[in-house]
Amino acid sequence: MIITPKDLNQDIVSEVMYNYGLGFNNSSLSFRKEHILKYMDYLREIRLMFDRFIGTIFLFTSQVIIWNEPLSIYRVLLSSASRKLESLDKFIQHGANFSRIVYEDYMTIYKAVKGSGFENILEKYINYQKIVVKLFSNDMKLTLRDVFNAVPLHNPKAPKWKILLAYFASILPYSLKKEIILKSLYKKQVKQYLKFKDSAKKP
Repeated sequence: MIITPKDLNQDIVSEVMYNYGLGFNNSSLSFRKEHILKYMDYLREIRLMFDRFIGTIFLFTSQVIIWNEPLSIYRVLLSSASRKLESLDKFIQHGANFSRIVYEDYMTIYKAVKGSGFENILEKYINYQKIVVKLFSNDMKLTLRDVFNAVPLHNPKAPKWKILLAYFASILPYSLKKEIILKSLYKKQVKQYLKFKDSAKKP
């Protein structure tokens, strides 16, 4: 699949990012060094999403070729996953820190692609990330306009009612959020972790 900026719209960007993992795994990306050098000042600001930064830059500014075969093996370290699941409080603290860093990295990517004409697509991901930050910490200004202009990258086809539900969950008083929403998310992740751990033990 060959994609150029003139081909892009919200659906194509979401499909490439979500289904093909562009912007997820640096070991599967190949690019000419000179094409990224002019973005080095922005790249130095990135704290976590280096792969998302590079994938987005090339998707929005040049021709991208998608090779639909596995190009690397992704290893999940159970020890790193277990640390954030030691307790509900650690899970919430990790979620608050992680979601804030992702939001800030998205803002850096937004600055880097400003003028490309695709800022409105990035705004949708940024707005959803605002909901996630607010869900974990309340430390985010969020308007209904942001919510109606939000798309989650992990599920770009999520219906609008689910996004609205996430928003209303995020503005609950913290004590209610912790007991109803965050505890539920925590239990779900612990269950997934234990299932994955059991499967990893099998020969």
